[in-house]
Order: sequence, then C-alpha cells, then structure tokens
Amino acid sequence: MSDSIHPQGSTRFYPDILAVAAVAFGVAAAVLFSYTGLWQNLAGAVLMMLFAMSRIARERMLEKAGEVTQASIMLDRWTAYIGFFFIYVSLGLRLAPQPMPGTLTPWGGSIWVLCAAAAFLCHSPQARLRYYYRQVHHWWSEGRELPASHSMEKHTPAFQQLRESLIQRYGSPLQMPEEARRQLLDGSLHLQRPARLLSFEVRALVLSVACIAGVPWVYLLFEIIVLCLVYVYMHKSHEALCTKVYRQIMQSPQDENIV
Repeated sequence: MSDSIHPQGSTRFYPDILAVAAVAFGVAAAVLFSYTGLWQNLAGAVLMMLFAMSRIARERMLEKAGEVTQASIMLDRWTAYIGFFFIYVSLGLRLAPQPMPGTLTPWGGSIWVLCAAAAFLCHSPQARLRYYYRQVHHWWSEGRELPASHSMEKHTPAFQQLRESLIQRYGSPLQMPEEARRQLLDGSLHLQRPARLLSFEVRALVLSVACIAGVPWVYLLFEIIVLCLVYVYMHKSHEALCTKVYRQIMQSPQDENIV
C-alpha cells in the first residue's frame, strides 16, 4: 500500500480498528442470539456476517502490506475467541431454561457442559489446526516462513520430521525435487477443501441459521460431532502424507529427483 494511503508508521492503525470492530460485532451478535425472537436473531445473523467480514478484511489488509506477524496472528485469534466466548455464553443463557429436544426436561446446567466442550475441546484446537495447515501449504508452495506454534509443532510430529529433513537437504521446500513437492502440494490442496468447514465463515453461517431456526443447540452438536470428524480426518491425512513423502526422500539420493 502506498504511503499516501498509509503514512509511514500508521499501517497497523486500520487493521487494529478492524480488530476492535470485529469484537464489537461479535459481542453484539451474541447479545441478540440470546433472545428467541425472529427479528433479534436476523439482526444477530447480520452482525455475525459483519464479524466475519471484518476479520477477513483485516487479514487481507495485513497480507497485502506484508505485515503478518506473530503478534497480528495472535490478535486475530483473540478477536475470534472473545467474540465466540460471548456467543457460547449467550447460547447457554438461551437454552438453559428450554426443554431438551423431545423431552420436557430443561437443559439446565448440562448446556454449560456442552458449551464448554464446544468452545475449549473443539473450536479452539480446530481453528489452530486449520490455520497452521494453511500456513504449511503456503510454506510448500511459496516458501513463506511458518509462524512459531509450540502446540502445533508437538501435535504434528510427522510434518516436523519432514520439515527438518527438507531444510537440511534442500534449505527450502522450493528447492526439493519437483515430483515430491507436487505430491505435497496436491495432497495439501486436497485437504484445503474439508478445511473450509472449519473456517470462521462456515461456523458463523451454521450458527446464524441454527439460531434463526430456533434450534441453537444444533450448532453445538455440529461443532462437537461434524467438525471434530473433519479435524481428525485432516490431521491423520496430513500426517500420513508427510510420512509418505519423508520416506521417499530418505530412500532417494540427495542429488537425484524422487521417482
């Protein structure tokens, strides 16, 4: 971006404003989703879309300016975490006095267990894995530096083994044998399709539809069941791909292409 648009030293101002706006939209959507009225939920859905759009605009602005840093990544995560924290609270408040599907028994305290499981055991690790694999794909395709993530490094031993091998042998994934690199790119690209289900935008859409339809508990089950299955599939498939290519590289002379 030109200095006439973003004076020197102020390029971070606009993305930071978008981060604040995203949190505001997310909290406002959460408040509206705590009600059962149709118009409140429709308004909540609009705010939820603005929540998602603000985060997307911020991310693209930082990428275009070349200012994607560990700090900007953490801020982006926290905007999502804060917004969704209030959403889980609003769902709990809304559902607690309502009867469970097919019964006359209120959800009561059990809904808070469901919300906590969705938030901490599902949403958080799913979002981290999706983002990390997206950056891994950029590393393979463009040689872009990977962000540091101790938790993800511990969770992806096969990829870390392959990564160390590629760096030691070739210095960069861009210098590795083309056939092996193409295999990695094709496998990674294939996994980007189910990864879209773990995106913030899909979550926002399913949440909005569920709340408008008067069945917000569907979103929690979607996150706990459907997205967890996608998470497991992505993780196992990615690790298996890395193991396969690592073995090929180890069995091939360093100065010859993999066949």
